[in-house]
Amino acid sequence: MIIVVIGACQDVLLINRKGCEILGYETDEIIGRNWFDNFLPGRNINETKSVFGKLMSGEVGPVEYYENPVLTKGGDERIIAWHNTVFRDNGIGMPEDVDYKNTDSLGMRLVKALAENQLQGAMELIRGEGTCFRIRFREEEYAQRV
Repeated sequence: MIIVVIGACQDVLLINRKGCEILGYETDEIIGRNWFDNFLPGRNINETKSVFGKLMSGEVGPVEYYENPVLTKGGDERIIAWHNTVFRDNGIGMPEDVDYKNTDSLGMRLVKALAENQLQGAMELIRGEGTCFRIRFREEEYAQRV
């Protein structure tokens, strides 16, 4: 299963080992790069960016299941079936009574599992103007496992 977290700015914030395998890249070659410009075939970029923008603005809701091609490092296309979850923050932040460690949110459970189990890292909730999660992991330990 591929897990990719794409930020509102369209950059890849997180990708799991399977995603790197399928794309043919190392993690550091993917993180921070624009998902649409770098990992989708040219003919799909504009439409997918448009849908993503509408999704992030709340103009449309997430599509539970969606298939689209991705572009590997070698230039090959692979069709991927996606299940989407959107995390959106209105600038107020997460309410104090929300326990992100014990939630029914599939998206939050996936991110937590990826951060803690696969990367053996720690997730930290930062409250302020909006909500931010910081995921810390020791890169040298991650590199040894790959």
